[in-house]
Amino acid sequence: MTAWVQDQCTNMSSPQCPPNFKRQPLLLISLDGLRAEYQHTWHSLIPVLDKLRKCGTSSAFMQPVFPSKTFPNHYSIVTGLYSESHGLVDNNMYDPVFDASFSLSNAEKDNPRWYLGQPLISAIQGVDTVIGQLMNGLKQLNLHECINIIVVADHVDAEGLVNNLTCKRPDQKIKPYLKQHLPKRFHYAHSRRIEDVNVLVESLWLFERYPGSLRFCSGGNHGYDNDDPNMQAMFLSYGPKFNLQTEVEPFSNIELYNLMCDILEITPAPNNGSHGSLNHLLRTPPYTPQSPVEQSVPGQCPLTHLEPTDQLGCSCPAMGDVNLNSQLNLSDTEVSQSESKHLLFGRPLVLQSESDYCLLLQRGFISAYSKHLLMPLWSSFTVEKQSGGGSGSLPALIPDCLRADVRLQADQSPTCNNYNNSTNITYAFLYPPTQQACILFSSTLAEIPAGFQVGPKQSEIPNRRCFDLSNQDESKWVEDLLWFHQSRVRDIEWITGLEFFEKSGQTLADVLRIKTQPTAAIYRK
Repeated sequence: MTAWVQDQCTNMSSPQCPPNFKRQPLLLISLDGLRAEYQHTWHSLIPVLDKLRKCGTSSAFMQPVFPSKTFPNHYSIVTGLYSESHGLVDNNMYDPVFDASFSLSNAEKDNPRWYLGQPLISAIQGVDTVIGQLMNGLKQLNLHECINIIVVADHVDAEGLVNNLTCKRPDQKIKPYLKQHLPKRFHYAHSRRIEDVNVLVESLWLFERYPGSLRFCSGGNHGYDNDDPNMQAMFLSYGPKFNLQTEVEPFSNIELYNLMCDILEITPAPNNGSHGSLNHLLRTPPYTPQSPVEQSVPGQCPLTHLEPTDQLGCSCPAMGDVNLNSQLNLSDTEVSQSESKHLLFGRPLVLQSESDYCLLLQRGFISAYSKHLLMPLWSSFTVEKQSGGGSGSLPALIPDCLRADVRLQADQSPTCNNYNNSTNITYAFLYPPTQQACILFSSTLAEIPAGFQVGPKQSEIPNRRCFDLSNQDESKWVEDLLWFHQSRVRDIEWITGLEFFEKSGQTLADVLRIKTQPTAAIYRK
């Protein structure tokens, strides 16, 4: 009998299982710290893993959860939950309620109270040899065309060096954060086991509590930002339920749980994954996702008069109310044109119950105004490309101009006095006001802290960056900060209670794949 690795790729459209097998089994193999790039860089040295990649379904990489460590990621893979949800927030942690510490080396690791949810070259050649022995054994048992196999890495180890780090250098390698100020993409705040202050360390660096506290200064390490390319984990799958010779886009490992439940033909427990987002990995997906039912439909805020009954403390001396407000009187054709232009993927659904809101349509944008929050739930607009291919310039914003929206009752509108008399809050528009300068309504504002545009400031506990950026050119750090806090579309939906892309023209499974695209796969240009 030839070794399995010497056989040709087999199209297992019909599984070959023993007659007493009611369901195809699933074998999950996790390889600690195996980087995704190894399947390309060292493919000739790992022929078994390379064949699994070429014959089965694989991805360029799989994103681990934060922190990119062993226990949090193993448990996320088998529960579909983020570490803040399943409770294993680190390999070593303290629970203030239990008044106990958890580590991989003490007896607490076997205590179920910690677990929430339902549950290099020579080294990788050794791993490949073991996987080869496994595949040969499955072939001898005539199970190699019956069993479904998933090979993953829980996280990746990056080469680390230790240096004496401080908070006073512009090129520092650490950034301390209060846990509520960590990027929301980490999903690393809602657990009492997460410390109040967290220090993020750049890849290739280590952080020690005091000089000499680290026991090693070489080799690999993990736990870094899970967007870091050095943290990208491997994903390979092979078996009759997986597509043949297919490479898919990267995805997050919390999506694996629903996939494994589909393979095992069982119903998944509630989890943080989006069921159906990995349907494209399977020959015949058993689950068809359904669109959620909207919990609150928009009401009406009709234009009944052109002059405001209450100015709400707002004024616009440079422009008159009647002429401007007459532009809100859109014909049916203009309403249709505005919706076609500014709601390209359909109107976002509101999944919050008893939300009292209405749609406010203008030629330049559309918003859903909340009568409870006194601000828009969302605003949608299309920015047109300037003629000639240049960026061009928008009209200047009219100074000291803010007007009451005549479509809203006075008790359903924010007053300009709220901002004029406050020293700690100001406002920002939820659409480019220069797109349609005449629509400077208080109903288009969002409340923000005063001085928000000034930039990061020093504080007693440094919780964002621990060096002052306020005297630097914004172009040097604003874009970095925005990328650091990027999120998946799915995360935005969870935070806002909205559902996007309902009329994208794609299947819901494909829409879920787009919504759950990991932030590590969104590349900066």
